[in-house]
Amino acid sequence: MKGCVFDIQRFSIHDGPGIRTTVFLKGCPLNCRWCCNPESINLLPELMFNPELCIGCGFCVEVCEVGASSIKGFDRSRCTGCGKCADRCYAEAKYVKGRYMEPKDVLEKVLKDVSFYKRTNGGVTFSGGEPLLQIDFLEEVLNLCQTKNLSSAIETCGYVPWKNFERIAHLVEVFLFDIKSTNNIKHIEYTGVGCERIMENCERLTKIAKRLVIRVPVIPGFNYSLDDITQIIRFAEKIGVREVNFLPYHRFAESKYSYMGLEYWNPSVERLDDSLLKEFIDKIETFIKVKIGG
Repeated sequence: MKGCVFDIQRFSIHDGPGIRTTVFLKGCPLNCRWCCNPESINLLPELMFNPELCIGCGFCVEVCEVGASSIKGFDRSRCTGCGKCADRCYAEAKYVKGRYMEPKDVLEKVLKDVSFYKRTNGGVTFSGGEPLLQIDFLEEVLNLCQTKNLSSAIETCGYVPWKNFERIAHLVEVFLFDIKSTNNIKHIEYTGVGCERIMENCERLTKIAKRLVIRVPVIPGFNYSLDDITQIIRFAEKIGVREVNFLPYHRFAESKYSYMGLEYWNPSVERLDDSLLKEFIDKIETFIKVKIGG
């Protein structure tokens, strides 16, 4: 069983406890306007093109069988995503995000930093996209991690069938569960799906998960308000979650959109400063642990 992986990031310190390796899987059921990994939404490999690196060598034109590549530029509408042009691109202006890997090959990559995991209580985190969309592949990799006594974490948007959580909950040390809003109408407008299923899965998961942390991307114009933040904290209190992490909006993904031929959702929205978010959080009385950052 192969899975489609679009990145493996070593020495991660924001995706769970300790030093970790984060494995990013392709595919997501949400389409968040501000998504920081737009290359993760599609389950299939995708071609990225950075015209600033293109040197006009023409090698991509020679191998392109559908006429998408030319000296004048790149016609994404014709591209089939075969990746032949990326294989010939010496300047790395074209590259493919997403490759099919066997579970054992993922484990081999993860084990390279096992000494760091042991010293820091770290491990491997599976993110995306939504890793539980590739449930068969994910379960197999998690079982392999168990054979090596590797601590595993899952970052999830929560919008998957409940049975997927049931299959792997016993193999996971910590779930990093995204709650973006408790307002169903607003959630549909900004992510494409409602939040009711997500909140229900989160509540049910607290009953069987070894540990669950709610993570909230705080987006100006969407959920950056005292009321929105308060409602999420109250939801966490109600279902028995002990920790909520608020992640301030940033613009690190902006270039990815242009490489995919997409427009960035709102270029006028600036990065959210931690101090501004802290002003809201300090106004909310709660008995659970609340912090800025993951």
